[in-house]
Amino acid sequence: MTSSLQIENARLISLMHDGSSLGLQPSDWRKPLERATPDPAVGIRHEQISGNANYRLHVAAIPQQVGCHYHANGDEDYAVVEGTGVLFFGPVVNGTVVPDTWKSIAVRVGDSFVIPEGYAHQLRKIGAADLTIVFGCPDSHLSDDSDRYLLPDAPRMVGGLSADQNQIDLNFLNEHSS
Repeated sequence: MTSSLQIENARLISLMHDGSSLGLQPSDWRKPLERATPDPAVGIRHEQISGNANYRLHVAAIPQQVGCHYHANGDEDYAVVEGTGVLFFGPVVNGTVVPDTWKSIAVRVGDSFVIPEGYAHQLRKIGAADLTIVFGCPDSHLSDDSDRYLLPDAPRMVGGLSADQNQIDLNFLNEHSS
């Protein structure tokens, strides 16, 4: 099942509950997750799984949230493999998110999505367990000296979804259950 949001003058962002995990099995990402090292700039632990500098798959544990950021060059592929959270995103113009364009989507195990270049994005976990994701991107997306631009956090509440209150739109999750 696919849920899509259309943003003015932008590409379509689709949330798919397809269980794809970017083609990885749990055995492909569990060992790298054990070796994951902190990335203090964005508040996660991550480790590479496979690929090369042009496109590499990683696994990441999100203990609270990913620092809000965007990339000017290239999309990022994501799949949620453990936990539940909220994805906040919005188009960036001249280094800031366009006012009143922040959107949010509840995400859970089995969901996948693509963040287009030029979009701010931030994942926040819901609940006690880490939110664990696999993601694919060029190596340049992992460096603040290359193509990762940090931004202030997304608003605490967007479209009725708030990770701060450990609340999630349960109707959304029920509608998208397999």
